[in-house]
Amino acid sequence: MANLMQAYTWTSVRDRAGKAFILMLERLAWSVKGTGRLGLAGIALLVASGVFFLSTYLQLSRDTQALGLQLEDLRNTQRSVPRQAPVDTAAQLLGSLPARGDMPALLGVVLAQANAAHLTIDSGKYDESAMKAGGLVRYRVTFPLVGSYPQIRRFIDALLTAMPNVAVSDLSVQRKAIADGVVEAQVGLTVFTRERS
Repeated sequence: MANLMQAYTWTSVRDRAGKAFILMLERLAWSVKGTGRLGLAGIALLVASGVFFLSTYLQLSRDTQALGLQLEDLRNTQRSVPRQAPVDTAAQLLGSLPARGDMPALLGVVLAQANAAHLTIDSGKYDESAMKAGGLVRYRVTFPLVGSYPQIRRFIDALLTAMPNVAVSDLSVQRKAIADGVVEAQVGLTVFTRERS
């Protein structure tokens, strides 16, 4: 009897849920018919925007979590790498700079890096100015380059790796036509040297 009662109750609940679902579908169909074409277009746009939001949100949240894990890994590895001792005095910093007499050799490194990147430096200008205090000399070197963008990028990367005391102070890249693979770049470098050897 108890099993019969449970079966009857379960069937009764299922029948009531089915009737409620059918009634809800009938009301929804009646509401959709009453909205007209513009209403249907609005409903379709709402559904499409909901699908678009969910699909992009889920992907972006996964990407954000992955980037967060990468950042945490980088922070952990950064903590485990011993840090270099900072330069204590201005004299040590000045001693780490190349001497003023080494400037021709430094320009030779610039030319060698340009040749390695298959670029030619035909002309250039440089300006030398001695700083009033501290025994520093600043050289500003500017020159044009013509080549593909990857060549120029490779040259600058290799130059900064080979000469850590050089800074790119100015970089202007222009392309004459969109389809043109060759760009013209105006590169400005700043080099600090010490006054005395």
